[in-house]
Amino acid sequence: MLRSVVVARAVRGTGLGQRVVQELERIARIAQVKQLALLTQSARQFFERQGYRVIARQAAPEVLQQTEEFRSLCPVSAICMAKFLAEA
Repeated sequence: MLRSVVVARAVRGTGLGQRVVQELERIARIAQVKQLALLTQSARQFFERQGYRVIARQAAPEVLQQTEEFRSLCPVSAICMAKFLAEA
């Protein structure tokens, strides 16, 4: 689960967020993670530009559905997104 990716307003639009997500994906690939998923209320377009796609909450991986974030911390209005990671 990709969570809590935020950059300060002053540096938004500079590519920093994209570089952070790319680095997290690189680390996930090294750990042989095949798919990343997330919940967002405000960054849908940002993550779509990074290759994430909206999925139904019930289509989220079971391991994600069991997390505290998924079950209670993130509101049901949060958008669920996922991305399959290509082999490095």
